[in-house]
Amino acid sequence: MNAFPGTITSLTGSDTMRLVKVLVKDTPVSALFINNPVETPFKEGEQVQVIFKETEVIMAKGDVSEISLQNKFFGTVTNVETSTILSKLEIDSQIGTIHSIITSNAVKQLDIKVGDAVYAMVKTNEILLAHA
Repeated sequence: MNAFPGTITSLTGSDTMRLVKVLVKDTPVSALFINNPVETPFKEGEQVQVIFKETEVIMAKGDVSEISLQNKFFGTVTNVETSTILSKLEIDSQIGTIHSIITSNAVKQLDIKVGDAVYAMVKTNEILLAHA
């Protein structure tokens, strides 16, 4: 799991679905929170953990300005562990070290190697929040 401390900066939406903005090391992160309409467990200004699985990290090289993903973390590949089917990548990004597990075929297609500049991206609905 990838986990980073952050601070909630805003909650928008209805009682049952909210878009939560979290600031992680000066980088905005978006999370979608679907909750019980009676209670909202998060508040603006609250410290939280931003969590996402390694398998939910999408990797890209080059321009990603015209893509719908909101959570784009620029960084440098610091480690690549490749096996027959899957590869584990380690990315030094502006929010910290991100781990990604993608297919080894994708690593070959993108020609990802240590030292490459990449974007690690996570869909808004794949971000989990936990009380710090």
